[in-house]
Amino acid sequence: MTMALARTEPVARQSAGQLGKAAPQSCAECPIRHKSVCGILPPDRLRQIEQMRAARRLRRDEPIAWQGDAGRYLAVVRSGIVKLSASTARGTQLIVGLAFPGTLVGRAVGEGAGYDIDPVGEAEICLLPRHGFDALARDYPPLGHALLELAFSDLDELRKWMGILGTTSAGARLAKFLLHLAETFGIATPVQGQRFIDVPFSRQQIGDLLGMNIETVSRQFTVMRNEGLLTSPNRFDLLIRDMDALRGLCQSKRTTSVLGQRG
Repeated sequence: MTMALARTEPVARQSAGQLGKAAPQSCAECPIRHKSVCGILPPDRLRQIEQMRAARRLRRDEPIAWQGDAGRYLAVVRSGIVKLSASTARGTQLIVGLAFPGTLVGRAVGEGAGYDIDPVGEAEICLLPRHGFDALARDYPPLGHALLELAFSDLDELRKWMGILGTTSAGARLAKFLLHLAETFGIATPVQGQRFIDVPFSRQQIGDLLGMNIETVSRQFTVMRNEGLLTSPNRFDLLIRDMDALRGLCQSKRTTSVLGQRG
């Protein structure tokens, strides 16, 4: 008889005693503060956040929250990337979005998370108790307004992600994904129109994200290299050599012009 392996308990369920220590720097010194909802808080309100927060460094696939689970905490992504996924009626996992540094994940109000929340690779998060954060938002209305803006931004991000997954051409789907990464956290180079990306996904993970097999992903990367759109000195570093051309490929219905070439 086979036994099912126990799932690791999400950090959002854990008690204060199970969590890590506070982040090493103060909230005022946090490098991603202005990318998050904490950016609108004055010094006295930041001190309230400091008193309630806990920091956690996560291993790959160490869950933050399960779908439908209220949990005790919200999380602000400090480093790394977090994926949001939902279970379908067939029991498969559909990735509905990615959260980058500065993003608040989890449900501040309501009964439970609408999706599973897991890191892609290693990640750092700041955990904020739901009830304490909700009380702060009620007491400081600008924070409540920022959360409303965040909800609309999340809807926009979901629409972007659905636009990526709804693209029929494999090449255009990968191009939209890379463009999304480049515009979200890519680093501009001295050469105009170029951006550097540290991609924290393997080819297999990109295939899982985009609904393609690993052979198709690898083939499309080869095509883009051959056409001069990008170079990849290793598995995770990418230099987008022509952002405009990448944007143009996003609109293309062709699979590739050089499908038979090998890189």
